[in-house]
Amino acid sequence: MLFLGVITLAAMVLYFFAVPLLIYFTFKFQAYPDIEPIDPTGGMPKPVMQFFDECYRQLIPLQFEHMGTFSIPSAVTNAKTLLALYQNHKAGTNSISTAIYGKVNGTWTLQQQYVEHSTKLSDEITINTGNQPGISAFPTPGGYVNTQHPDLQAMSELFEAHLAIIKHHGQGLRPVMELQSKFNGDAPKYIATGIHGELIKAASAGRLKLKQLEHDNSTATPQVSNPYQSPAPSVIEQGSHFVATLPGAYLITWKELWPIKPIVARMKYAKDRKVRRAAGFPK
Repeated sequence: MLFLGVITLAAMVLYFFAVPLLIYFTFKFQAYPDIEPIDPTGGMPKPVMQFFDECYRQLIPLQFEHMGTFSIPSAVTNAKTLLALYQNHKAGTNSISTAIYGKVNGTWTLQQQYVEHSTKLSDEITINTGNQPGISAFPTPGGYVNTQHPDLQAMSELFEAHLAIIKHHGQGLRPVMELQSKFNGDAPKYIATGIHGELIKAASAGRLKLKQLEHDNSTATPQVSNPYQSPAPSVIEQGSHFVATLPGAYLITWKELWPIKPIVARMKYAKDRKVRRAAGFPK
């Protein structure tokens, strides 16, 4: 019995303290990820096509406009993301339907699919309302109201909850449509910049750090800006990536391990249900 207890304790120590080290040594995320427009009628796995088709059928009647379908092929090791971007100009809201694939034992498998509505209000507050089942690895930064409602799979209900939270927390602030006002309709740059901003915030919270590539610019040819293209990120951003800090690797990983993950998830969902009910959403 004593030997069995020692083995069990050793296994638990490895589980909680060795697994995060794997993340520490392997996690890598492009500082400014590549965003590739794709043909929504082909080139996607059938389950994703069906999911995106259903999202389209539900979002269009809610006055959303489809702005494009995109792939994020190599932002993070062993993961691929497909997404479709929508805009509701009347509500000043963006919506993204997302499918995330992970590579497990050499095979690509669907890990998550969800929809998230996002409204930025006068540079002061951003409201994000999604039905993703996974808990974010990063803390919510100041000025954000991020809630998750996996029980709201109908787009009409999720959007109604989003509008209620906007009304409750927005205090009469006007939406800011940055895709047009800041990015002149350049959806790939808008998406990449948004992801980059989230990584910067995670770095500010101590979860990540930017690992920059060193360049020898002594013989580099000066680059002339192309007036017909959107400005590109800096050379350092293009060639660099974020890695996990040691404390960040543990905090990121522990939130994904059993039994911590289901406990944190239940607490998060219960808290977010209170947020939507306080905002007047009836369910």
